[in-house]
Amino acid sequence: MKLDRSSYRFGRAAAATVPHLTVRELNRPADLDDEAPRIPWALDLKTDAHNQLFVRGLGLDSEWRAKLVIKGTIDNPPSPDVPI
Repeated sequence: MKLDRSSYRFGRAAAATVPHLTVRELNRPADLDDEAPRIPWALDLKTDAHNQLFVRGLGLDSEWRAKLVIKGTIDNPPSPDVPI
């Protein structure tokens, strides 16, 4: 996937945990049990940001390029290996 343009701003408070989203499924087959455990969506994204990945805040105003690999499940995303 090509990332055409993105931005990140330092200095904003981040959530301590991943927020829980209440999901209501439409067009779910009637014979499925509502209490049955659901398998969370898995992420397997590879992005290429050649330019226009803007990082700003705390005295920084820069444009980056990056190749990102994002994996994990939406209810338990991985922590970054390197702290920001």
